[in-house]
Amino acid sequence: MRTVFRTLMTASAAAALIVLSPASAETDAQKERGVMPLGQTTFAAYAEDARVWVAEHRPFVTEDRAFELTANLPREYRPAEPDGRGVLLVHGLGDSPWSFSDLAVSLSEQGLLVRTVLLPGCGTHPADMMKSTVEDWRRVVDEQAEILSREVNEMWLGGYSMGGNLVIDWAAKHPGRTSGLILFSPAAEVRPVLAWAASAASKVIDWLVRPESRPDGGRNPFQYFVIPVKGFAAFYPTMTAADDALAQFEKTPYAGRSAVMLARRDGLVASEKRPFAVLSG
Repeated sequence: MRTVFRTLMTASAAAALIVLSPASAETDAQKERGVMPLGQTTFAAYAEDARVWVAEHRPFVTEDRAFELTANLPREYRPAEPDGRGVLLVHGLGDSPWSFSDLAVSLSEQGLLVRTVLLPGCGTHPADMMKSTVEDWRRVVDEQAEILSREVNEMWLGGYSMGGNLVIDWAAKHPGRTSGLILFSPAAEVRPVLAWAASAASKVIDWLVRPESRPDGGRNPFQYFVIPVKGFAAFYPTMTAADDALAQFEKTPYAGRSAVMLARRDGLVASEKRPFAVLSG
């Protein structure tokens, strides 16, 4: 009997290795690139891996390291009286989950399960953004949206600036999966010409403004003030994808509800060039 048990355990271990090895290899490859590991199957595991990564890679700006670490981490806000709705909130280029600290509390008080994410390359220091790609950012949204969708009856997605681009793109590629969108200054069109030239420029230069030329390496406790050219190059596909998604919604209206907040005059986002009214379901 003991021999049979050992045989079964050995077979089970081998099967587990067959299942886990691809993900493990992928995680190792991400670490070799210097990118926060992804591929987790739960939000808790993702948040914990992010905590370890940021704690090891962030040069802290303030003396309150505990607060600064927490501000840059994915977080879950569980409602006291859940109503079956949930929302995933995605921050902008060079920002952090702290962007949604007030909104997340307000939404959770209204019964929603709220989760924020940290996009790879953010939360540590600007140079880390040179190692991240648009595929990394899309993967975070895809993985965590899939996880959240299995835990709620209605899934909403929210985003600020580039985060808005990412969730618009996800909603268009997964019709019928989202119940609504909450968007703050979605950057489907921007004014600076660098966005269009960044891909070519990134092959020649790394920075327009070097981090060491700015206080605290171009950061504050919550965001970057300096972005590498490769970061702008990775941003550009999120902009074009969001623009394509909005064009798609003009032909086939978005079935969910939406709330879009835009400034009347915005120095960065050219909101007048894209009619966000197409999101009204």
